[in-house]
Amino acid sequence: MKNKLFIHVGFPRTGTSFLQEQIFRKIPNVNFQRRNIIEQEIKPDSINIFGDESITGVLPEHRKTIIERIHKVFPDAKIIIGVRDYESWYRSLYNLYLSKGYTGTLNDVIEEDLYRDSDGYIDFVEKLYGKENVFVYDQKTMATNFGGWLKKLSYFLDIDLSFVVNKRVNQSWLPLSLTLAKRLNRYFRSGLNPEGFFPIWMRTMFFRSINIFIKYKKSFLSFDT
Repeated sequence: MKNKLFIHVGFPRTGTSFLQEQIFRKIPNVNFQRRNIIEQEIKPDSINIFGDESITGVLPEHRKTIIERIHKVFPDAKIIIGVRDYESWYRSLYNLYLSKGYTGTLNDVIEEDLYRDSDGYIDFVEKLYGKENVFVYDQKTMATNFGGWLKKLSYFLDIDLSFVVNKRVNQSWLPLSLTLAKRLNRYFRSGLNPEGFFPIWMRTMFFRSINIFIKYKKSFLSFDT
């Protein structure tokens, strides 16, 4: 078998968990590793896939330096990058922050602008590795034309992906839970709000109960008698 190395560098919030859990981990004879990419060892008799979306989740000014270091270690790798439209991108990031205890606003997330110049980053990676060795996909296309997206990914990997099932991996918080989080996060301690009054375990139990109740209520109301 010819050595194959693919590196999935992100961006975050672009279906990365689905790629990792529903595709990469399930490919036969694959050496799939997450995190600490530079420290990973290529297995000569396997398909090697390394994934770490934090590479593109760090500050924009650091991304090019990181990918240059990866290129020095793995110059023959093929790169996978996901993007999405900025409006939904920052909304998705904001909702994730809320679920973890964030007390800021959507505008704060937009002003932080973590995904700025993503196009410039992609251009940089394509010049570094060669455009033919970089697979760029849009999260919206992945969601609305899953079959077409999967076919293109299969061609890039040169791997049969007919086993893949379009199954949601990360369950987002329900709208009511997010609304409550906006109002109540400031009262609970968390990694994003260490000054909160109530301990983090109370926050965890409260929102877990809310989500379970809402899902149970939906299931009960939709039950066909």
